[in-house]
Amino acid sequence: MKKEILMLSYMYPPTWSIATQRSAKFAKYLKESWYIVHVITVYNKCILQKKDKSLLKDIKWIKVYKLIDIEIVLRYINWFFLYFKLKKISTLFSSLFVPDFSVLWWFLAFIKAKKIIKKHNIYTVFTTSSPYTSHIVWLKLKNHFWKKIQWICDFRDEWTNNPFILDDVSNKKSKKFKKEFILESKVLEKSDKIIWITDIMNNNFINIHSEINLKKNKFFVISNWYDNKLNINWYNKKNEKLTFSHIWSFYWRQNPLLLLNAINNLVNKQLIDENKISIKLYWNSNYSSEMKQLLNPNIYDLKWYIPNEEVIEIQKQSDILILIIWIWKNSESIYTWKIFEYITMNRLILWIIDPKWVAAQLIKETETWVIIDHNSLTDTEQTILRLYKKWNEDNININPNWEEVKKYSRKNLTQKLINIIEK
Repeated sequence: MKKEILMLSYMYPPTWSIATQRSAKFAKYLKESWYIVHVITVYNKCILQKKDKSLLKDIKWIKVYKLIDIEIVLRYINWFFLYFKLKKISTLFSSLFVPDFSVLWWFLAFIKAKKIIKKHNIYTVFTTSSPYTSHIVWLKLKNHFWKKIQWICDFRDEWTNNPFILDDVSNKKSKKFKKEFILESKVLEKSDKIIWITDIMNNNFINIHSEINLKKNKFFVISNWYDNKLNINWYNKKNEKLTFSHIWSFYWRQNPLLLLNAINNLVNKQLIDENKISIKLYWNSNYSSEMKQLLNPNIYDLKWYIPNEEVIEIQKQSDILILIIWIWKNSESIYTWKIFEYITMNRLILWIIDPKWVAAQLIKETETWVIIDHNSLTDTEQTILRLYKKWNEDNININPNWEEVKKYSRKNLTQKLINIIEK
């Protein structure tokens, strides 16, 4: 008899995000392993995210229940307050919705989950965040109804210790933060098993909630992963220009200024010929005035969005891939999914990161890297100039540790999830 799993995942195809990839691939490979997967999610028109219909091929034969939500309306109202610099009103408005704006979905998901469980033989519930509402739905249900059903919580990001929250000191003093901290504590206490993406996240949660007697045997780590084909034998002919690509969003503390200044300085010093270098910056639209001054149109190719299937091809055709890890409090625990896509490309990867962070350790283990300290303009210039000279000599070669890379395939890590489910 096939075992049935209920997954609560607000982010799901065709909505495109890192969260979507994680949930959809878990569902896909659980299905291939003879589980029946039910997914409660939101209608894609109710969420402010890019859409990519190519992702739908991964969720064939998965039972998906889409519910409406008013998050998009609430966000527009909040942005209206922020646009007119009414920060106090915005803060007050946001505090009305704990843990997030997905209030209508919370109510409807609560009702839908009850119906599914009464109709089907669900033995495991898998909730994934963010948004953290997914966890709260089952927290309420578990307290009142199905205490015997196994509850697995998946944290892609930290909650109250999230860098986005810690970035503003006033957040930790707010009533909303205190309410969320209590909810976080209850989720950790009531859930049967908890999954993080790094050991650092694991330790942070335990230290923050030292008031709870948390059993360490309920904690597990399943990192982010890749699902595209390994390009072990891929050979790319030398491009007419040294081609870099960065196909990912820039957040407000994650921007390419260090890179732009380094390139600009090297061109001005005539150490690099601007006609022999090309840098593709895709999936970004907001560039500061300082950045715009450095974006030489002879060098930079800018696009707001390209479909996911094109991303892989562009990365394969590049000489060097760029990844910039953002700089916030607690950023050392960040393990962005983009890292795992990059390491499959058989391309040299230019990482602008703190060498002591957890992501840097992965980079070293897979031997796919050149690391630049995010605080050093001199180091950035010297590294890019060295790579430029190697490219001129047709000597940009890497030898990835493919056995280490294979550990991070989505299929292998879904097996790790199955082991946790059955434990």
